[in-house]
Amino acid sequence: MAMLDACFSSKFRSKLGAATLYLAIALFVVHLGLTEVAAWMPGWSQMPMLSNPINAIYTPFSVLLIYEGYFLAYSPLNSWTSTTYSSTASTPF
Repeated sequence: MAMLDACFSSKFRSKLGAATLYLAIALFVVHLGLTEVAAWMPGWSQMPMLSNPINAIYTPFSVLLIYEGYFLAYSPLNSWTSTTYSSTASTPF
C-alpha cells in the first residue's frame, strides 16, 4: 500500500510529468537525428519511420500518451470524496 501511495502522490506526479516532458523532447531530437543519419545508411532509408523527418513528430506524442494513461489512473484516485455517516444523525426513515 505504501508503494501505491508513493506512486500516486502529487510529488511523484510532478516529477513524472517533468521527466516525461524531457524524455519526449530528447526522443524527438534522437528520432529527428536518426532520420538524417538514415540518408547516409543504405538500408535505413527503407524503414517507414525513418523515411521522412515529419514522422519524428509522432515520437513525443507516444511518450505523452503513456503519461496520459498514468494520469487517467491518478485522477479518479484523488477525486473520490469520502462521506462519513454519523450514527447520531437523524435519518428520514
